[in-house]
Amino acid sequence: MLEVGEWVKEFALKGYDKDAHDGLLRHLMVRESFATGEMMLALFATKTPDGELASAVENLVERITKKFPNVKSLLWLVNTDWADRTQSEDTHLLTGRDFIYDEMAGYRYRLWFDTFFQTNPLQAKKLVDLALEMGKPKEDEKMIDLFCGVGTFSLPFAALVKELAGIEIVETSIESAKRNAIDNDLHNTTFLARDARRGLDEMHDHFGFADILLIDPPRSGAGGKVMRRIVRSKPKRIVYVSCNPDTFATDVTELLPFGYTLQTVQPVDLFPHTVHVEAVVGMQRIDT
Repeated sequence: MLEVGEWVKEFALKGYDKDAHDGLLRHLMVRESFATGEMMLALFATKTPDGELASAVENLVERITKKFPNVKSLLWLVNTDWADRTQSEDTHLLTGRDFIYDEMAGYRYRLWFDTFFQTNPLQAKKLVDLALEMGKPKEDEKMIDLFCGVGTFSLPFAALVKELAGIEIVETSIESAKRNAIDNDLHNTTFLARDARRGLDEMHDHFGFADILLIDPPRSGAGGKVMRRIVRSKPKRIVYVSCNPDTFATDVTELLPFGYTLQTVQPVDLFPHTVHVEAVVGMQRIDT
């Protein structure tokens, strides 16, 4: 934001040189909810916002709160690591909340600075709608959402099935998913912070086998070991949300010899003017 730039100039604050590992200000993160209009500003710096910086930080808070009432979260995040990533060793809430609200498909989500959420909300809703259409959830069925994140797909499905279990390796995302389910008055969900393989094994022991399985893996795909565990759990229907056609093709070949057939493949363009494309894929076990 230009206002932050003016503040940096006024107080002669030094930018960070990643090669020399010297300087104060590393990154400025801006998150905005398309649905609610709420914004988050997060400054990543190499020092805490007190001591010699106290007056400058106080001035920043005054500027932002006076001119930008839609900024509901102003954060100062300390990162002294050599790696040039937007990570935090020590989080300071300067004003507001440490999260903002966003909405999708009629559900409300809390987003923290490190929360993954689709950046194109209109097309992301299209992904959810297609997943629901292909998954055909029923009120007497169980479902597992693998790589569930903060519950982007979990919440809409949970409203339509008997029970839903979400598995995700990022603990902060799982805590967000739990909170989001409560915020949306959904009480038939279980969320587990585990890697996909171990999480599936644990869920099968305590949750049982699912009628529907949704998988939304990272760009690198789920991998053969995860896909073979899915095969052993024998869900009736699988919805695969892919952000990489190459790894999707590799993953899906693990399923085809075990009675699963591709029924629908629908590409969705979330990133216009780029080579990237998402796809939602519906699969059915043909012996059911």
